[in-house]
Amino acid sequence: MIDGLTKSPLQREVERIQNGGKDPHYLDVRLRNTSDRAVRAIEAFSVYANLMGDEASQQSLLSQNDKPIKPGAEFREYAVDSAALQANGKGDVTVYVNRVRFEDGTFWRDNGSRSCALKSNIRR
Repeated sequence: MIDGLTKSPLQREVERIQNGGKDPHYLDVRLRNTSDRAVRAIEAFSVYANLMGDEASQQSLLSQNDKPIKPGAEFREYAVDSAALQANGKGDVTVYVNRVRFEDGTFWRDNGSRSCALKSNIRR
């Protein structure tokens, strides 16, 4: 539905042609603020793996919210990931938060452990 509201029929047809005649695939990301402070921005990455589990490609996701994300609130992000899906096949995708900027100007940064991550199988 979001695709129909934001793109012209020509844009959707170009995407369909670029995607081998299929409708584009979307990555639907939902991040919840579990802290006790408002969040100004979130930097996350989606990492795609093939059926063997080898990580192949990565997309950067940066929140572009107009208002801070309040404690307990959810941030939603939709990204077309058709190219990453075609390159890696029907494996899985892991989304992990790399850093968070709070409203007070302080940051939380991942130390490389990907402690704030979720892995999911790709559905079509």
